[in-house]
Amino acid sequence: MIFQKERLIIVALLLVIAYMSLTTCFKKAQQNQVLTKLVETKNDTLQHKKDEAGREHGEKIMAEADIALLKTAYTQQIDSITAILKIKDDQLQSYTGITTTTSGTVRPRIDTIYLDSGRQEYGLNYNDRWLSLKGTIGAKPILNYTLQDSLVITTYTKKTGLFGLGKKEVYIDAFSLNPNMRVTGLTGFRVPVKQPGRWSIGPFIGYGYSGNKWAPTGGFSIQYSLIRF
Repeated sequence: MIFQKERLIIVALLLVIAYMSLTTCFKKAQQNQVLTKLVETKNDTLQHKKDEAGREHGEKIMAEADIALLKTAYTQQIDSITAILKIKDDQLQSYTGITTTTSGTVRPRIDTIYLDSGRQEYGLNYNDRWLSLKGTIGAKPILNYTLQDSLVITTYTKKTGLFGLGKKEVYIDAFSLNPNMRVTGLTGFRVPVKQPGRWSIGPFIGYGYSGNKWAPTGGFSIQYSLIRF
């Protein structure tokens, strides 16, 4: 009888070890798969499109993983922003980096300025919603400018693949209300909110039949959730 119990204990231990080994292997394979996806997302080409108003958008898939894996692929960005904000890695929830270029043609008004010395200088003036220029050209040329912008950054989900039948991905979209600005680089990632595990432990209060009569019961229980909603 004792020998039978020992065998059962050994079998149970072997099953636990096998389960833990399989879980570790599965987790490692899953992490490698996520890391591969992160690298692909980071190196993915920025896509451009225009909306009905003619504004050009930059669009890219947003990377999503736990902070340890994200730091493997985005070390420079994470180290830089956490140092600036003086926060720890696990406090970072999301990051968006944008590179833009602004170009266009302006036709400034040129005014002749007569100085007491008899020399002439030329004043430049230009002003619109996004750009303001003011300066002089002469012995000591100077140009003062003000450039304004208004960026819109959005994250949303959509399905990839033909006819939208593929995997649902999180996208980041950025555009400017300034028609002279173009998004040339876009990087975005976020740390997903950790979902609670299926196992839980805690007190319970109930009412049941104790063998002799119906009565209130209580205690602690361990529970595995089959469905979460």
